[in-house]
Amino acid sequence: KVLIGATADNTRELWVYDTTNGNERRLTFDGLSWDSGVWHPDGKHLVGYTEPDYQSYLITLDGSEPHRALGSAILSSFSSDGLHMFYSQPQLDHGFDFDIYARPLDAPHEEGRPLVSTPTIEWYPELSADGKYLTYTSNESGVEEVYATTYPDLAGRWQVSRNGGNWAMWRADSKELFYTNQEGMFAVTVNDENGFSLGRPHKLFEFPSTGWSPEWSDGFDVTSDGERFVMVRPVQDETEDLSRLVVVQNWFAEFAAE
Repeated sequence: KVLIGATADNTRELWVYDTTNGNERRLTFDGLSWDSGVWHPDGKHLVGYTEPDYQSYLITLDGSEPHRALGSAILSSFSSDGLHMFYSQPQLDHGFDFDIYARPLDAPHEEGRPLVSTPTIEWYPELSADGKYLTYTSNESGVEEVYATTYPDLAGRWQVSRNGGNWAMWRADSKELFYTNQEGMFAVTVNDENGFSLGRPHKLFEFPSTGWSPEWSDGFDVTSDGERFVMVRPVQDETEDLSRLVVVQNWFAEFAAE
């Protein structure tokens, strides 16, 4: 199943698209302008957030429970066991500023622990499956780049991307990272056998940009084995089937052929 944010009834709502049969189901009907969401590891829940108030909610996929308010947070992710939540917390009293926080999913918002807090923007936190490293995006250099740090001690820091980067995601074995910028999709190998080290970013493929922002690239998702990617593409013909998704498979063969 693929979680999608799409406009309905003049507001942005969350939908689930079933790739096995092509069915789509609307999850939200409250008109809160949902920006995006992320799956909980159990596959039965997800977290989405609304704009412009930047409030996150835990949503039950089958609708059996009311949405649970999680407080001021955006762009959340989870530890592999689903017990801890990582998110970007708005600091709007300082301007358009966001910092990285973490807390147990069942803990109150006030118990959030600041992980990366600077005068610049930090967001898109993503913990590796082995729980040893945390990636996030920061614009401290003047350009948004992906960084990695150790977790939970936050003892080191490495720049992952070059020439811009967003939406970093880990392969399930914690041996590879994927991210996007305006040029396309990139992969970086990870090796920590003798200390943490990163390979040189290499471009996997280009993908159609929706052009929604000159600063931020389009988001994506990737399967746990890193072999299939899901992303949106612009619709040129308004009569075209809007339920179609772009799924890139066997990308390594395409890359090797170049």
